[in-house]
Amino acid sequence: MKALEKERSRRYGSASELAEDVGRYLRSEPVGARRAGAAYRLSKYVRRNRTAAALAALAFVASIGFSLVIARQLRDTRASLAAALIGRAQAAERDLDWGLAAAYYAASRVQRDSPASTLGNRAQPSPHAAHVPACAR
Repeated sequence: MKALEKERSRRYGSASELAEDVGRYLRSEPVGARRAGAAYRLSKYVRRNRTAAALAALAFVASIGFSLVIARQLRDTRASLAAALIGRAQAAERDLDWGLAAAYYAASRVQRDSPASTLGNRAQPSPHAAHVPACAR
């Protein structure tokens, strides 16, 4: 439509310019008759270089797929690590509970078997004795 513009400054300056534009069109190159946007230039490049464009698209899709696989593996690894840490924390808590119970039991046995209790004098209760069950005293 550049050849039919009403304003003289917007038309082709000569027939050779029109011929150059027609030649560019036939070679699937961007023509000068209109402002070449990015999408227009990309479409022309893809038409001229189908193999390179197909390889670039394949590489892009493969990189997206690879990224998705890596992200899934990372998520699974984090989940298993979190489960392992929770398990270790629970085991440590159980061990601590058993250790405290054993220590309280041993303290109550020492207090009960002390020489002061055999002489009839009641030994002073331990400050921790409140935590020891009555059956263990």
